[in-house]
Amino acid sequence: MIIYEPLGTVEQVSKEMLDELELYQEAISHYRNQNWDLAMKLLKKLEKTASNQLYGLYITRIKQFKQSSPGKNWDGVFNHETK
Repeated sequence: MIIYEPLGTVEQVSKEMLDELELYQEAISHYRNQNWDLAMKLLKKLEKTASNQLYGLYITRIKQFKQSSPGKNWDGVFNHETK
């Protein structure tokens, strides 16, 4: 499932936001391909420069996946096992 977040009209979206979005898309691509170290590096960079809690969430998940791999046939879904 893909979730979209409206950022604004073309005129409203800053170059900084577009740069952040591009970096996020690259990080997510690495995340989905289980390239944990590359995804982590990009997400940490994003976390330092942006105030989006989503980046920290992905960093936490990567730490969990590095300890317990989701497997070769992983479909990108994260299953919450605790509240």
